[in-house]
Amino acid sequence: MRRGDVGGEQAGSVCARIGCRRFGRVGEITVSDAWSLAMAMDHGDEATTSATNAAIYLQVTNTGDTPDRLVPVAAEGLGTVELHQTAIDANSVMRMAPVDSLEIPASGRAGLETGGYHIMLIDVPNPPEPGDTILLTLIFERNGTVSVPVEVRNR
Repeated sequence: MRRGDVGGEQAGSVCARIGCRRFGRVGEITVSDAWSLAMAMDHGDEATTSATNAAIYLQVTNTGDTPDRLVPVAAEGLGTVELHQTAIDANSVMRMAPVDSLEIPASGRAGLETGGYHIMLIDVPNPPEPGDTILLTLIFERNGTVSVPVEVRNR
């Protein structure tokens, strides 16, 4: 993915379609602060952004009186997309594991943050670079589907 590409689409066309706001709203759900860290790998004397996995972090707010559940997620042209949880196991080793869904409490928030729940992009064919924007689609059981632009940041 080259600077400005969004899952195979030019950033300009995505911005025209979704307004390039840094949040998304569907029903009583608001998704905000979506970002991903560009993944750098050290190849001798220079660091490059050639890792094939990346994590996405964001905030989900539910203003409704009923809990909702984040279920499948998608990012077209960006490999496998999974919802993951990071936890410390019985041996005090931090592990990541896929989960089927994440409950968003009624009148509450759920943070997808480093060291906790997050969205994994796995085997990304063209890893995003700092300055790129990824278009992420989230599906909520009750409130429906929303697409959110994700800013790829440098460390």
